[in-house]
Amino acid sequence: EEPMTSPNMPEATEGYQSQDEHQSFSSFSAGCHLVQINSGDHWRERPKLKFRSNKISTAKYGIFSFLPKFLFEQFQRYSNVFFLFIAILQQIPGVSPTGRWNTVVPLVLVLSATALKEIIEDWKRHKADTEINNRLVRVLRNGTFQMVTWTKVMVGDIVKIVSGEFFPADLLLISSRFPI
Repeated sequence: EEPMTSPNMPEATEGYQSQDEHQSFSSFSAGCHLVQINSGDHWRERPKLKFRSNKISTAKYGIFSFLPKFLFEQFQRYSNVFFLFIAILQQIPGVSPTGRWNTVVPLVLVLSATALKEIIEDWKRHKADTEINNRLVRVLRNGTFQMVTWTKVMVGDIVKIVSGEFFPADLLLISSRFPI
């Protein structure tokens, strides 16, 4: 029987180099891998690199983004859009038999209560973020372990975690005295 092939599948030899090409390539690349982990004063130069900081933020809003984000989120709900539409219609004299403010006032009260709740929840998120970002961890700098805040942990740092401590970032386990 012939093996099944698909027109989209590459040939078995496609993408492979011949033995001669492979030997010349491997002799060129042998010994070219250099890994530096927290060596010397290199860590002082790292802020120039474009890595994201280790600061976490779980808050939804900022000072200037609260009102636009909040209103956008609230008017994603059909009930709020419905009451806004009715409130606009009631502002036109002769269209509504009821008063102009019968729908506007309840809508504003509901939105204000929801905004107050969101502000309190977001303030708690900011407070928790600050607490977490200011936790201390041991980082190897200049040959000794120094206590630094979680926001100062950078890519390539060697971090010492003691039993019961939280991990400040995604870490690669180098050694452990406990069996894995």
